[in-house]
Amino acid sequence: MIAALWSVALASLAAASLSAQTVSIGPAVFKGTGLNDATSGGRYSAGLADAQYTVTISAIGRPDRFRWSKNGGALSPDVAITGRAQPVTDGVTIAFAAITGHRLNDSWTIVTRNAQDKLRDIISVRDFGAKGDGLTDDTAAVRAAAAYACGLSGPGRSFSLPEHILYLPIR
Repeated sequence: MIAALWSVALASLAAASLSAQTVSIGPAVFKGTGLNDATSGGRYSAGLADAQYTVTISAIGRPDRFRWSKNGGALSPDVAITGRAQPVTDGVTIAFAAITGHRLNDSWTIVTRNAQDKLRDIISVRDFGAKGDGLTDDTAAVRAAAAYACGLSGPGRSFSLPEHILYLPIR
């Protein structure tokens, strides 16, 4: 029962978060040694294809400048940082909190993912042996599913379960 509710809850949360838009814009993930002050946003407008956008500091000055590329393609011309949300392409935006103080070649990656790909991220505890029958202690299965989820590659993936919690049916 608990395992079934766990899987249903995950699926419901995923479906609810995806119903508002068919493609989500992920966070701006920083790579560099300088100022990490960029946030992504916007409303994706390029259909259902997944994409990766890279925004790179291309010039230091007053203001600093950036260039962007989509899926490793050609770089855009330099764009002056304004401190407000600025268009990249396909409805994706980037906003820098500061207009100066960045380091040359620091970069941010923004990934867009469609709903179908995001739904593939759901992991069922039943695939790890949970019975969900109201009698079986499913703790090991829940922990195994969590360990598997933590082992997947990609930014921002973490999950932990306290050691003292047992996943037993409520009587």
